[in-house]
Amino acid sequence: YGIRADSYGLNSNVTITHLGNINASTTSPYGLALGINAQTAGANSAVTVGMASSITATAATAFGIGAYTGGANSPITITTDSTSTIDAIASSRAVGIAAYSFGSNSPITINNGARINTQGPVALGIFAYANSPTSIINSGDITARGTGGTGGYGAAVGIAVTSPNANSPISIINSGDITATTADGYFAAGITATSGSGNSITIDNSGSVYAAGGALTNTAIYALGYSLSPVAVKITNTGDLSSQSHLAIFSGGNVHTDIFNAGKITGYVQLAGLNDRFFNQSGGVFETKKTSFFGGGNDLFVNQSGGTVLAATSSSKSESSAFQGLERFENAGLISLQDGRAGDSFKISNTPGGTDLKFVGKSGSTLAVDTFLDGPSSKSDTVTIEGNVSGTTWVHVN
Repeated sequence: YGIRADSYGLNSNVTITHLGNINASTTSPYGLALGINAQTAGANSAVTVGMASSITATAATAFGIGAYTGGANSPITITTDSTSTIDAIASSRAVGIAAYSFGSNSPITINNGARINTQGPVALGIFAYANSPTSIINSGDITARGTGGTGGYGAAVGIAVTSPNANSPISIINSGDITATTADGYFAAGITATSGSGNSITIDNSGSVYAAGGALTNTAIYALGYSLSPVAVKITNTGDLSSQSHLAIFSGGNVHTDIFNAGKITGYVQLAGLNDRFFNQSGGVFETKKTSFFGGGNDLFVNQSGGTVLAATSSSKSESSAFQGLERFENAGLISLQDGRAGDSFKISNTPGGTDLKFVGKSGSTLAVDTFLDGPSSKSDTVTIEGNVSGTTWVHVN
């Protein structure tokens, strides 16, 4: 331990303010290294950690900062500034900042400005578990690198939050650059939020989030609701979301999802069976890859004025992508397949092969395609709408 403070009584707060440098390490094959560890067990016993320094933790299990409260009315607050650095290197589990709150009315608030680097078979930048509201505000760059060696059970996640009980909403605001990669692990994600009992999940990203590797999948954002009551998921992006697998956003379980994009999303989305809405706003670019699945429910995609659905980007190959499970597509922006090569395709449908999609061309609706202007069999980019079309859409031909 670099600094450790434990309290087991009632009304017994723990506060740590750290301005120096810590190097905590052990070579034991089962060793634990903690840069800062603060915990309380009784009710009305808060934990507060402030840091403007550097922490290096190296062991089989390594934590830069760890905080724990077990009693009711015992919140956790962790603050680091932009001059701080946290490095956690492990042969098993590496975590930059971890916070666990088990009592009622014991919210977790993490405001991180530090650069976090974690490396191990399981590598987590920031992790929080609470039975109360959780708020993560991150402006630091996070690198979580899964090193493999766990027989496929490793993982790498930049920011991960779990709130299983009722009245425990999750809020994640990220403006840092997050990279999560794993070698032979099963999962890599930039940001994950898992919620139960009808809570809400709110994710607001203005940074760059990227994930790669994983035998199961890799995704920029992963949201999961597993309660009987629906979980409301709201994702706002003004930054950049992408992954090696091209799965940009996964939202699963008993959830309904609203996505607001004014930045860039590259890839596809996979949404759950309730009503979902995707608003591609002015300045937003959804660069489509593979097939986006909107699931069941009554789903809406709105490409607003100034928004772009970009379905082709390479002049060296023919590209194809699609939307499935979508009931309504409203377009007042640009759908573009123009990349200097004819032969790309984009398909929009509710039921593939059916006719149950409604496409509405509103003022400003534009389609841009590459076409070789020759005989009837000449190659062209194609957009297929499996349903009814109304309104007006301008076609721009290159």
